[in-house]
Amino acid sequence: MMEHDGGRGRSVAPMPGTAESYISNLRKTWDWLDEPKLPGDFYDWFSELGFNDASAVNQTRGFLRSVGFIDSKTDGRLSRPSHDVFNTDESIIITLHEKRKFIGELLEEISTGPKTMADLMRAAQTALDIKATNKNPVYCRRNWLRSAGMLEVDGKLTRITEKGKNLLSSLISREVEVTSNPDTSPLNVILYGPPGTGKTYITFSRCVRVCDGKAARDEDKVHARYKELLKAERVEFVTFHQSYGYEEFVEGLRPDPDSEQLRLVPVDGVLKRIAERARKRPKLPYVLVIDEINRANISKVLGELITLLEEDKREGAKVEVAVTLPHSGQRFTLPDNLHILGTMNTADRSIALIDTALRRRFSFKELEPDPDKLKTVDGINLTKVLTTINKRLEYLIDRDHLIGHAWLMKADTKAKIDDVVRHKIIPLVAEYFYDDWQKVQAVLGGTDHFVAGKELNPPPGLGDGEVHDKRWSWEIQKVFGEGAYESLVAGK
Repeated sequence: MMEHDGGRGRSVAPMPGTAESYISNLRKTWDWLDEPKLPGDFYDWFSELGFNDASAVNQTRGFLRSVGFIDSKTDGRLSRPSHDVFNTDESIIITLHEKRKFIGELLEEISTGPKTMADLMRAAQTALDIKATNKNPVYCRRNWLRSAGMLEVDGKLTRITEKGKNLLSSLISREVEVTSNPDTSPLNVILYGPPGTGKTYITFSRCVRVCDGKAARDEDKVHARYKELLKAERVEFVTFHQSYGYEEFVEGLRPDPDSEQLRLVPVDGVLKRIAERARKRPKLPYVLVIDEINRANISKVLGELITLLEEDKREGAKVEVAVTLPHSGQRFTLPDNLHILGTMNTADRSIALIDTALRRRFSFKELEPDPDKLKTVDGINLTKVLTTINKRLEYLIDRDHLIGHAWLMKADTKAKIDDVVRHKIIPLVAEYFYDDWQKVQAVLGGTDHFVAGKELNPPPGLGDGEVHDKRWSWEIQKVFGEGAYESLVAGK
């Protein structure tokens, strides 16, 4: 079976074998390419996989090269690219989606309900330039997804699986992310949201994308590349706090360690240091990350440099502004290749309280809790659990004091879910309500499943027969019983 190449007049063959073997054969080929191979070696390899026709081998090899699974070396050998890793079904399908038409669209079409081949052919007409009688392109794409466990075929109907729905959601999120190219985004950005919305990871990813133009999809790769950029001094990271000041951020006077007498000399702060490095290499983007930007006195920390943040007042701009620094007396400007990326936990301080001057100079990107990223684990629908908790928190406090999805992302057993709820979510909610445990209990469903209160007797000597306010002793349950999370969602 051959795959038509988007109506450009040529066909390429998919990997050989049954629908169930497509992905496994691709992964085998990826492993086989661990060492560069001569073109002739491919004939023997594809023969083992079920291909015996030379033209089919050539076409298949061309297809693999077109989707980024094969690189051609200058000495004629072929190997797998070093910049990607196709070690999961998802990574393979994502590559096919990006390189070949109608992969994500096919998932989206079937996600609305079971479809026949006739339905899929009609949908393909709008995405592929194919004849109505040519079913091969649709069959091929359907088989890629079927072999990855993302579609299932029952008689004449094709249905999407839970795995397929998860990937479709991921593809949609990726398309949204790709449309906001950091190279054309504002130089000054603040990521804000409640705890657990992934601000740290998105900070790492954004730094990598600003500096490299793109970022890997794998979290470990993003973190590794971020550390490389830190080591190369293209990224600086600083955390603001109540005692942080202008001296640490811009420049300050410090004792001269080389002087025998007490002598103060100007010492560069983190902003000035990275600005000087960026100025020396104007074609490379640099990033200064300011974590917890709302916890410091912004006016005190930035001083006169708050004017320089604006893009039209950067170095080389039409209305470039320079200031004379008070300690060194130097003329100072901010280069236009220096990005300022701030993060802000709205549970610590509302965005409404941010200095107006700062608000005008930064673009604010809200990171909301995304319950749809969570799954059902051991019968616990985490999407519903988090959605319910956040609705109650928004009612009782506001949208700045919600719970992020990131805390539950890696909880793949009930025991791990219980651990997150007991040690992270409940203490945070208690802090939100200043230890008003009746409200904590209300957020968790209004029952004793998670926290329980016991009425205290008044101590002797307060006056027998007098009426006193009831006092309670509260504790987090040592074991969350069966049905605790269902009760949380139901509120009973």
